[in-house]
Amino acid sequence: MFAYSFYVPAVVLATFVNSCFHADDMAALLVLAGKYADIETGAHILSAALLLSAVLVNVWVYVAIRKIKPSNFDWWVSAFFLAFILFCIVVSVTGSIVTGKPVTELFFGMCCASLGAVGAAWGLDYKEICVVVNIYVQSGICLLSALWLSRVLVLLYIRKKCFSRFLLMAAGICIGVAYLLGFIWACRHYAMPLADAYNLCVHELIMLTKEYGTTYYNVNYAIFIILFLILTIGNIAIAETFRKRCVANRRGKNAIS
Repeated sequence: MFAYSFYVPAVVLATFVNSCFHADDMAALLVLAGKYADIETGAHILSAALLLSAVLVNVWVYVAIRKIKPSNFDWWVSAFFLAFILFCIVVSVTGSIVTGKPVTELFFGMCCASLGAVGAAWGLDYKEICVVVNIYVQSGICLLSALWLSRVLVLLYIRKKCFSRFLLMAAGICIGVAYLLGFIWACRHYAMPLADAYNLCVHELIMLTKEYGTTYYNVNYAIFIILFLILTIGNIAIAETFRKRCVANRRGKNAIS
């Protein structure tokens, strides 16, 4: 217990210091933060984002080591992501009240600053961390959630072979294959240096903004937050519903026998 208690603050400090020493684009990050406030406040926003992001990640790692059961790991990943979004919303609303700037801009700035801070800790610039997280990590998580759903439905059919479960298994396999093809497409579509992949992604987002007559912020929110959460949590929720129903049916039969 003592080792874990020491680990968390130590890694928080190491992440913060590492960010400062490896942030070759620290000036760019300051400008990014300064877009949503004056440049002096921007430095404080960036520093707070660095520290708070490190705290969130490392507290979650501590809880994961101590409390999370392997069977519930997917729910904890989703809960962490939702908690981070809630944290950004609270900070954005508070900042809007203090500065008078729109909540949507402050929320976007908070997400960008936090993402840039994590990238700095890993030795990546802002463009590189955006591609890694928003394209590869998020699409990979969506794929894993779909494959989990496919696995559950296949096991459901194996335990009891009937036509209805066969249809569910077929649907689950189709979902898994569709997500796999989508992931492969994304990897091939952005198979280029990370900076070029970022520029291509931004260009495509701007095109979507013009096509749907909305803002750049809203397009980002719709794809990287709302759609991501719907796909990931939806797959996990459906898989867990079928899995728990199957377990309950087995227990009921064992009780009768």
